[in-house]
Amino acid sequence: MSDKKCYELPLKPQDLVAIYKDKEEDEDFVLWVDYGRSRQKLSPKHLLIYLANTNFKSTFSQIDEELLLEYIKSDFVVDSPLLSRLIAIIIKVKYQHQITPPEEQLLAYINMDQIEEFLKAHGDLIEELCVSLASVVPFTLHKIWEGLNDEKRELEENLKEAMVNLKITDKPTSIGPNVSRILINSFDAFSLVLSRLGYIETFNKALYNDKPKYFGKDLFYLLNETNIVNNIISWLPPGFLVSAQIENAGKS
Repeated sequence: MSDKKCYELPLKPQDLVAIYKDKEEDEDFVLWVDYGRSRQKLSPKHLLIYLANTNFKSTFSQIDEELLLEYIKSDFVVDSPLLSRLIAIIIKVKYQHQITPPEEQLLAYINMDQIEEFLKAHGDLIEELCVSLASVVPFTLHKIWEGLNDEKRELEENLKEAMVNLKITDKPTSIGPNVSRILINSFDAFSLVLSRLGYIETFNKALYNDKPKYFGKDLFYLLNETNIVNNIISWLPPGFLVSAQIENAGKS
């Protein structure tokens, strides 16, 4: 961080010029946000809205409880691997799972005592987040089923049974579309959640839907683009998707 400029939000016009120049030279550019100074002008909620509208991948000089809460709840998608990893650590602590050495370095942002306090204060929210993460599996199976023609559906007895048992709800949720960034940036935490919760037979279409919230893309497109769908398919029991095997055989 020492050689990176830390920017206060909202950005000044001259800063935007410098940032876009840096982005042209580095396609992996990450915007460092001076969170302390930015909070003097913007609430965490409006800070995340600002970042979502600029579409900069971002990280922060520091974080607090309110920023993490807003990241989970926000209706705006923010590309911040740091926030995703901190949420992953919180999930791992919830399930008493060992964190990695790189994650231990992130405890400079939020220490173990603060994580424990966060879980005590917001345990229901984190539980809802975990269920929402696990719900991507039935959502994925549903989208695969939707994409099959009648002939292929006749072959998919396992998938048909899963669709019969599937319950699609539409109810208010505290979890926002940044669940997608957590899936992408913290796949290990997602895997941990599945190992603990197993396969659940429901998803909430208030969260998992076809609305183009993801910079003009819908969620399933994003999950395909980032290989989440292929990973989910790879976890299915052998022979679960018959038509997929036929297609793969035809390519060999």
